[in-house]
Amino acid sequence: MTRNFRSILTSETLARMAIAAFFAAIALSIWTANNRCLNEKGRLIRCSSSVVSGDEPHYMLVVNSILFDHDLALGRDYAAAAAGGQQAGGGFSSQPLDHHTFIYDPRTGVSVLWAEVYDFSHPVRENGRLIGFSRSGKPSPDPTHALERSSHPVGFPALMAGFVALLRPTPATSERDFNWVQQFLTFLGVLLTFLLCRQAQLGRAASLLAAFTLLFASPWLAYSRSYFAETMLGVLLALGAYAWLGRRPVLAAVPIALSMWIKPQYGIIAGIWFWERIWAKDRRAALSLAIVIGVNLLGIIAFDKWLVGRWLVSGNWVGWEWARGLYGFHTQFFEAEHGLLVFVPWVIFGLIWISSRAFSPGPENFTARSLGLPLILYAVMLSMQPYGGGWSYGPRYWVCMLPWLTVASFMILKQATWFPRTLFVLLVAVAMYTTAIPATLRYPWIFHTPVSASWPRG
Repeated sequence: MTRNFRSILTSETLARMAIAAFFAAIALSIWTANNRCLNEKGRLIRCSSSVVSGDEPHYMLVVNSILFDHDLALGRDYAAAAAGGQQAGGGFSSQPLDHHTFIYDPRTGVSVLWAEVYDFSHPVRENGRLIGFSRSGKPSPDPTHALERSSHPVGFPALMAGFVALLRPTPATSERDFNWVQQFLTFLGVLLTFLLCRQAQLGRAASLLAAFTLLFASPWLAYSRSYFAETMLGVLLALGAYAWLGRRPVLAAVPIALSMWIKPQYGIIAGIWFWERIWAKDRRAALSLAIVIGVNLLGIIAFDKWLVGRWLVSGNWVGWEWARGLYGFHTQFFEAEHGLLVFVPWVIFGLIWISSRAFSPGPENFTARSLGLPLILYAVMLSMQPYGGGWSYGPRYWVCMLPWLTVASFMILKQATWFPRTLFVLLVAVAMYTTAIPATLRYPWIFHTPVSASWPRG
């Protein structure tokens, strides 16, 4: 019997048990982090995650509209939230919000942003109480027939509503259930990072360290408390990359297609992969990818045209603003409130690997091209605008790319000497202390603040 027991406990079995225990600990860490906060006096208190600010209440409102009104007309939902409802989250009950909507008349096809009709910077108060916002003077469609529909793509709240519906929510529990789904997605992103590392031919130990680094040395854990789309995007992009590196173009195209329903600009990943396969003379993979993405794009365009009368909805923008000179580049990488290298300094290793290998030919550089070329174009795209991350915590626009950057960082360490590895460990320790741990415990209070303000000063 002892001999049989020893045969069962092989090194392979023990390794799998260790990996299972690791991910069980990861799940417990995520759950614990979402039920503790560090207040301004530095005391650890029990708390639950909730909607904070920025786009969060607007996503929550759309989720509730889908779940309980079964529609995408949001005018009544904003009014109900201002009257005391929890449509936008408990913290925004009885607070008039700026509407992230298009005011759209289906009869005439006229569509204008709410922000063009009302001036959010000029609130209207009655007896000191906020009751609304003044008109800007721009004409609005006839309110008798006009509908208010989201000015954000509805892919994220629609997918989130589908997950939340499985938990059988009520209007009083949907905010909590949203967070539970977000915690699951956070865990899934860590697991996919491990699998993506393995797909990139990294060893088990290095892959586990990469998963650990993503969660405990970046904003990934803090965003488990968020109501933004970045965690879901990160999961979809990691899933797409895993299938692409496994040479399964159709399976890779599906999560990328879904990410385009959340934010259309992530179609650039499919575009880069398409041209990379054309360059590598793998036309079959390129064609398979192009068909799925092309049909998907036509579906998005048709849906947005029906929804708000616009060919493509990409966000609550009054107008595109170009960055001047290198300001957008500085904002994305070095700004105190949102700079990627300020909050996650160790990703410089991944950026170096990408820069040195992304344009190299040959099948041995397939991983570098597949991850590196889209990341380079993504950085260029973000540098064209002057917004670091909007009203949010840290480098929000880069959070979805953190699994990719983690893999890239560990790829360069595979053949590194002791000095760069030591430097990497030090940078990881810095990110743990300045970003991941304090940000997670203080998420409700650190929007749009520099990394130096992460810990309480009281």
